[in-house]
Order: sequence, then C-alpha cells, then structure tokens
Amino acid sequence: MKNMRTAMLSVVVMAVALVCVLLLSQDLAAAQAGVMGASQAAAWSSGWITVPVGTCMTLTHNLSGDPDDYGLEIWFLDTGGSEGMHRKYYGGFEIGGYWRGAYWQHLESNTVQVCRGANDYDVDRLRVRVWELPEEPDFDSGWLDIDRGLANALTISHSLDITPTELVVTLWFSGTAKGIHHFAYGGLYDETTHKLHGASWQRLTENTVEVSRLPNDEYVEQVRVIVTHPDPPDYDSLEADGGWRPRPASGQEVFSHALNWDPNQLVARFECRSSTFGIHQRDAGLTFYGSGVRWQGAYLHNLTANTVAASWGVNDTTCAEMRVRIWRRVARVYLPFVVKEP
Repeated sequence: MKNMRTAMLSVVVMAVALVCVLLLSQDLAAAQAGVMGASQAAAWSSGWITVPVGTCMTLTHNLSGDPDDYGLEIWFLDTGGSEGMHRKYYGGFEIGGYWRGAYWQHLESNTVQVCRGANDYDVDRLRVRVWELPEEPDFDSGWLDIDRGLANALTISHSLDITPTELVVTLWFSGTAKGIHHFAYGGLYDETTHKLHGASWQRLTENTVEVSRLPNDEYVEQVRVIVTHPDPPDYDSLEADGGWRPRPASGQEVFSHALNWDPNQLVARFECRSSTFGIHQRDAGLTFYGSGVRWQGAYLHNLTANTVAASWGVNDTTCAEMRVRIWRRVARVYLPFVVKEP
C-alpha cells in the first residue's frame, strides 16, 4: 500500500511539473511573438546588422502576409560615438549636401529595404523587427490621399473619446517611388534643392489627430494613421514627473526608468508637446532647416537597462515639453509601429 501511495504521489508531482512547463512554454512563446505579446503573431528580427554607408539593403523576413497587417520597429546603434542605442536622424537627414541617418522603405509581403545616408557615421548598426498584427487596432484610417502644404493638413477623427496621453499614434507613408516607407518621417529639408519632404502627425486629442505633408514632398502620396489604446506602460515619465517634463536648458535630459531590463527587449515611445502643435512628433529625429529656423526636433538615444536620454535641436521651438513611455516586450502591448522618436 505504501509503495502504491508513493507511486501515485510521483505521478501527481510529474503531472504538476508538466503543467508548469507547458504554462512556462506558453509564456515564452508569447514573449517571443513580438511587441504584441500574442502567441499567434509571427515575428522576425534582423538582429544587429551593418548597412554600408550610402546603400540600401533588402532584408528578407518571409512572413508572407499582407504588409498592411505588419508592425515594424527599427533602432540604430552608434558603436564608436556617444549616441548608443538611438533614433537620431531617423527617416534620413541632410545638411550642406551631406546625408546622415537611416530609414526603411518598400515594406512588402516578404521583404523590406533599409537605407543609410551617404555620409552617415551614427548608424554603425541597425536592427529591424517585423511582425504580424494579431488583432484589429482601435482605429485604422486606411490609406488616405494627402496634398502638399500645411493648409491641406488632414484632420482625422478616430473618435475613441480617450485621454490623448493614453493613446499611441502610428503614421505610415506610401508612394510610387518608395512603396510603404518612412523616408523623411517628421520632416526633412534638402538644403541642396531647398525642398521640404515628408509628413508628420500633431494635435492629438481625445477624438482627432492631424497629419500634414510638407510643401515640396515627392514621396508621400498617401498616409495611414493607426490609433491604439495600449496597456499601461511599465514606465511613464508623466507619472514619474507628475506631468510633462519641461525641456531643460542643457540640451539633453535623462529619464531613469529603472526597469533593469535588457534594452533590446524594451519598447520606448517619445512625444513632444507645444502650444502650437499640441502632442506631436514633428521633426522627430532632428531636422535642419537652413538659415533662420535651423535645428528643430528631438530624439531618443542611449537606451539602457535603466535609463534613456532625450536630446533636441539647439534652435528647437516645438518640443517645449516631452514625455517617455517604455514597455517590456513581454507585456501585452498593441504598437503597430514604434515610430521615430526620438
């Protein structure tokens, strides 16, 4: 009888252990499924790769889905300088005929291209993640035609009736030359041709958001806006600071998120606020406008396990206040695309 009880106890222990292993496996599968945290979502990462200066590289993700149903995230790595893991000059940047930064374009069913400026030295490596969205967003505008010029800005009604600081806005571009892309995200001034390219979003409210296309743009024929109400972040500077953090005079601000988490597994989100443009991502990654306006915008850099820094153009007039949100990638978060922020 004693041996029988011992045998039965062993079976129970093994069964409990098996259940624990299965649950742990499900948690790991969810964590590996991408930022969405859903086990049914296929995901792909390029890992940290080197893109030669002045070239575009085609990466094969092989997800074989509809690119309209993809999420995409890109980070840069400055291995020899002061930027660390960053998004400086995201979307591309030009000054005096020199091209810096990097961007992505031609997002397709199985491939995506990444391009690095001909004179860049901050993007020693970059990493791209692409994943399939496992569910419908809270709001999706679909592809909308947009005319050039601030006077032709689109006011899009997402009608979610949610406090705007709890929302995430994703803006994608589409055009004949670059397909689905993020060239000149936030704005890019070509000092050689004196043309303003790109588009940006601004004036996010409880029910609307505005998108504008710059006056000389040749690449953003359509825009698509996705607005989501994600799970609360693991770190929110609004809560830590008791509100939006004013831009200090030093030109750099460090946020201590204290998550003690692998920075490669963090999703960091950065927005600015001003009296003119409300909550926005204009000039994300920095824009240089030549004489007069000069350096505008802001970006994130030096993302680490416990801190992240924000810097902005020395002449900036639009990022009077800033805010950072960070999620651990194992959390259930809906971020169709983590845009250039910083």
